[in-house]
Amino acid sequence: MNEPRPAIDNPALIEQLNQLNQRVRLYAQQIWQIPLAYLGLVLLSLAGSENVQGREPGLVMVFMGAVGILVFCHYLGLVQANDWGVKKIEETESKLGLDVTVRTWPLIVCPLKLLIVLIALAELTGGAVLEGWCSQTTALICLVAVLLLLLCCICAQLSSPRREGSSSPTK
Repeated sequence: MNEPRPAIDNPALIEQLNQLNQRVRLYAQQIWQIPLAYLGLVLLSLAGSENVQGREPGLVMVFMGAVGILVFCHYLGLVQANDWGVKKIEETESKLGLDVTVRTWPLIVCPLKLLIVLIALAELTGGAVLEGWCSQTTALICLVAVLLLLLCCICAQLSSPRREGSSSPTK
């Protein structure tokens, strides 16, 4: 039988747990906000670029696609920071003798990663075609190749063994 562990009264660990909870909560909010904010920014920039003389929509699209690459890199770091925070919360809860209840759900962020990548790719390829830098066929081939590579990466992530603390609570 599992005997309950005695709770440890350690003010420093309790404060650390509170701080980690706040940090992870902030990361979790940003995980949802950043992809949707990027989508809104892209839509606003496209709508605004058609009304300003001298500004080419193709260049705006290429620029927003490049921004999307930076957003994606930031997003990956944010997801890693969230996973780190959850792992530290698990360790702290365990040290305090609490039931470990925190967990992350890696599949939740997959559609959001995909959203950022698809928007950035659509912007880059669409802008390149509008500017005449490549043909529609070339852009389509590049788009399909990158999407297949992304699909392979997602499948590899889903089939890999779960990291400790990343998807299921510690028993």
